[in-house]
Amino acid sequence: MKNRSGKGGGGVMILSKKTIKLSKVDISLNTAEVIKVAVKEVNDDLTTYAGVYIPPLTNAWTRNEHQVTLEETLNKMERLVSRDRNVFIVGDFNIKKKKMGGKNISRRKLMEQ
Repeated sequence: MKNRSGKGGGGVMILSKKTIKLSKVDISLNTAEVIKVAVKEVNDDLTTYAGVYIPPLTNAWTRNEHQVTLEETLNKMERLVSRDRNVFIVGDFNIKKKKMGGKNISRRKLMEQ
């Protein structure tokens, strides 16, 4: 479990039944809030499940600290999808709007892409 002392909220957790065979559990050690588990399927394939929390920018930290956390989290997710074959990433990404090509895109539109 990651030490979250001093944190006011957020975080991420993955729960599983005892009957599910977890092959590996990985908890990020940097500022990224990512936990992943690899599950060995019946056919011996591995499926990776990752829970991600990206906190919103608040007065609790500087814009630079927030940017470092975002970059570490995105790097972690990029490594996940580049290394693992079957990956499911879920979580709280605190996405408000994203600018693409000079246009603001809502969460719904971003998810459709």
